[in-house]
This record gives sequence, structure tokens and C-alpha cells, in this order.
Amino acid sequence: MSADEAPKRVVLAGEVDGDAIDDAARYAGWQLTNIIPGDARHPRQLLYSVFEGGWLYLVDDARFAQRWFQAEGPRQEENLERVRALLACHPPGTRPEPAETARAEDAATAEGAAEGPPPPHRPRLADHVLPRLHVMADCAHLLLHDNARGDALELEPEQFEWLELADGTRDEEGLVLELSRRGRLRKRSQLHALLRELHERGELAGGIPGEQKVERFEERPIRALPGLTLGCDGNGSCCRTYSSMLFDAAEASAARSFRAPGLTTRHARVFLPAFGADPAIQAVATRDGACVFLDRDSSCALHAHGAKPRGCRDYPLTLIDDGRHLAAVPVFECPCVERSFLGEIATAPPELPENEAGLAHERPVTRLRSDFALDAERRLSLAQLRDWVDSGLERMPEEPRDVDPVHWMWSWGDAAGDPDFEISAPPIYALANWIQRLQSYAKGRVESAAWRAPTDRTRRLVEWMLTASETLSDAETVRGLLSVAWVSGSDLEPERSLRQRQRRAEWAYVRCQLFGYQFAQGDEALSHAVQQRCARLLLARAMLSRCPDRSADDAARRSPLTALEGLLRSESLTTSAG
Repeated sequence: MSADEAPKRVVLAGEVDGDAIDDAARYAGWQLTNIIPGDARHPRQLLYSVFEGGWLYLVDDARFAQRWFQAEGPRQEENLERVRALLACHPPGTRPEPAETARAEDAATAEGAAEGPPPPHRPRLADHVLPRLHVMADCAHLLLHDNARGDALELEPEQFEWLELADGTRDEEGLVLELSRRGRLRKRSQLHALLRELHERGELAGGIPGEQKVERFEERPIRALPGLTLGCDGNGSCCRTYSSMLFDAAEASAARSFRAPGLTTRHARVFLPAFGADPAIQAVATRDGACVFLDRDSSCALHAHGAKPRGCRDYPLTLIDDGRHLAAVPVFECPCVERSFLGEIATAPPELPENEAGLAHERPVTRLRSDFALDAERRLSLAQLRDWVDSGLERMPEEPRDVDPVHWMWSWGDAAGDPDFEISAPPIYALANWIQRLQSYAKGRVESAAWRAPTDRTRRLVEWMLTASETLSDAETVRGLLSVAWVSGSDLEPERSLRQRQRRAEWAYVRCQLFGYQFAQGDEALSHAVQQRCARLLLARAMLSRCPDRSADDAARRSPLTALEGLLRSESLTTSAG
């Protein structure tokens, strides 16, 4: 319907903007039911259904200097009088004029769009954005954690409801209509502003994500680390460390049947999409950094019902494909892993099938790539990496109490495949770069964790990491930690016992690093990765000696290497070497 064909209309005053119209519609109970795009013959129109009867068309087209309402159906006069009562209007009989310049709000929108490419036509939240609900001081905070930017944006719950509908199948006007149907949107400008902000932050993608088939090698045998047994002491450390505890859709549905001790009804949501707005994989909410299904006595509210998600059941075991078999090895991130290796808790061998065909389809497997940078000049094939690791495992000392694992790992990495390498302490100057990187990383983590509750375990651990890393600025401290006499160097028996225990744990860590190719899973050069692991071992020794009071009762107090590994998960601290 064109302007000339509409005998009944009310032309709005120029100061009436889209927000004012949305406010009036909400107050009057008009529901936006359609957005009709303009073309060469017809202006752009928004159709409102009036609850008492009839329809109102809002002509909102930048080609005209004014907006105006037209009425159709029953109650035309009453509906237009309602418009006049709610909004500033031109006198009756005013005709819309062609626009000489863009309206102020349209010009502002165009100006903002000119600063860069427009948002995706059919937007969705990008996969590197991780929505998470954190409850702190009994208040719920919904954050979008951006893995690419390294920061987070807090949203109101209703704003995330808008984004859940932005699944890549609707344009912005389609979102407005769906939100109108659900009664979830007050002003169109609010949605537009949110999408613009997310676009400027690089957090929107367009269209639906493509599905990728996971390749399986059914005949590939599974080989566990020799002698591996694992147990759990029930202290709940792993349930308090990770902000991403993942459930598939079926697991999340089952878990909703049980009460989450860490949430109340006013916190509303237990789960949010884990990646972007795709509900296929969901992340559970946390309370002061802990899974909301963790009870006050550190027991899991899902465990007794057999409803723990696969990720929790499989943890801490990982599977790494080196092209000949799947290496089954734990990540060294939980005190229970260390205690299992040291024989301090009851353990059992992990239950594993003989080959990959016996794995659940959703069980993740890390596939090593075929080519690696050893350093800036040399490269290794996967076969050469296997040979290097095999020779290292064969060369590990039978009586490790007499050999420092930091010295051994540094020398093994420095020899780059030479089976006759000599074991010696790493030069302090060579470690200095990695110490500085670890300290800088700790400072950044302390700053980025400031939003967390003071009791949040991650916040306490990064503060512990920073406190200990600052002691490594002193060369004498580093020299003492690298000394062959470090284990026996304390005059206090409890301290000596802790250091002896730490050395045994360090050797277990080195075995896991090699057997599971854990040092070779990032993009960094392999020589850098080995050196960084040596620096981590050194920092863990400093953490053993220097612990803030707030972490004195943490389960990792005697196992600082596990705390450090949990914090540094997937971190390389260096750029790709090619």
C-alpha cells in the first residue's frame, strides 16, 4: 500500500523516533506482526495488530522526511486517535514529504555502518564466544567469554535470549518479529545496538555452521601408559577449577531432573550453550567458580544418579592418536592424578576398549599432525617425533630419585633426538625468558580474574602462581631450585619430605608429557614446548615453597604442579614456529 492510497493516516512529528514508537506500541498493546521491505513502488512498512481490533501500518522509510501510521480493518478512527494520544503528530491533513536529508537516527546508523563491514545478514554468535552463567555473592552474572579477544562481556539474561534466536537463519528484522511474537523485545534499537556491539567485537558469524564429520580409525589399537591406574579422593578440585563443564543435550536434559545445590530458582538457568548459541553442547553454570551440582560436602549431586556427563566420567584420561595407536594418558591437572601415581589413594586401571571401534562416537580423540617445527630451522615428521619420544621413554632413569627431572627433560629436548645426550642443568639465562613469560601470563590472569569471587578457586590459584613467579626474578632463588641438592637442601624434615614427593610427581609428569605427546599438541616449536615445561616444573617448585594464606588449605597445596597445569591448559606462551 502506498502513501497516496491510504486515506486515513497520522503523520508523526520529526522528533518521534523508533524508541518512542516501540514504547507506545508496548503501552498500547500493539503487537508487531510483520515487516514489509520497501521497493521502487512501495515504502517500507511495519504492521501492528491492535488487540481491540484492526491493524496499524507504520510507514518507516528513509526516502520520506516523516513516519506515518495508516489504519486498516475495523476501528480505524479509534486506532488513529490512539496514535495521536500517545505520540507527537503533525496536524490532520499533513502529507509526508520526500526526504531531503536522512533522518538523524538513520544517519547515525549509516555513519556507524560506514566504519567497517556490516554485520552478517543472518547473524549468530560465533563459536569462539563462550556464554557462561556465574553466580557470585548470590547474584547471577551472564558473561560472554571471548577466546580470541581474551576478555568477557556481561549481558542481561534477556539479551542472551535474543541471541539464542539469532541462529543464523534469521535476519535482524526476522529476529525482531520472533521476539515480538514471544513478547521478549521492548525496543528494536536495543537489539540493533547489541548486534552492532558484538559485530564490532568480532563475535558474530553469519549463516548456519557447517557440520564436519569426525574421522575414525576403527582398527587403531588403544595403548595406556604402562602401569597406569587412577583414583578419586572426592575433594572436588576439578569441579572447582574449570569454567567449562560440558554436557551434550541429552545429558543436560537428564541433569535438569535433579536439584543443583549451587542454584536457587531465581538464578533460573542451569545450562547455556557451550559455544556460541548452538544448544548441542551445553555448559553448566558455576557458583563461586564451582559446578553448581557440587554440594557443600564436595559430593556430586549427579554422581549417585548415574547422571554425570561423559566429560566428567572420562576425565582426566585423554586419547592421543600418533598414527600407530591411541595413547591413553591423563592430563596432570588434578591432585588426584598426582596422588594416583604416588600410590596415596585407591586406584584402578582405566576401562578402555582394545581399539578405536569400541569408543563412543562422541569420545574426543586428539590427532597429532603430520609435520612439526623442531626449532626455527629444523622440522620433524610424525614418524621422527615418535622415534624421538620412544628413545626418551627408553632413556628415562630406572632410579629417578638420583636424577633431577628438570635437568633430564631440558637435556633431552636440547639433544633433539641424540640418544647419547648428557644430562645437565638448564642455563639460568635460557630459562629467564620462560620465567618472564610465565610471570607475565600470571599477571594477566590475575587481572582477568578480578571479576571472580574472592573464594573462586581459579582466582586463588592465579594469585598463588603470580606470588611464586615473582620469586623467580631472583637468580639465586632459581639457582637453588635447580640445584641437585634441592630435595635434601632443607633443614626441616617436613619440607624435605614435600620435596621428595614433588620429585616423584615431576617424573610422573614427564612420563605423561612424553607418552601422551602433551608437549607436541600446540603450534609452538617442539624445542620451545619442552623448555616451557621445564620452566613450569621450576615454577611449581617455587609454588611449593611460597603459598599465599588463601590457598593454604587448597587440595593442590602439596601438588602445585597440578594447579599450574590446570591454569595453563592449552596455553603455549609463544607464537607458532611455522
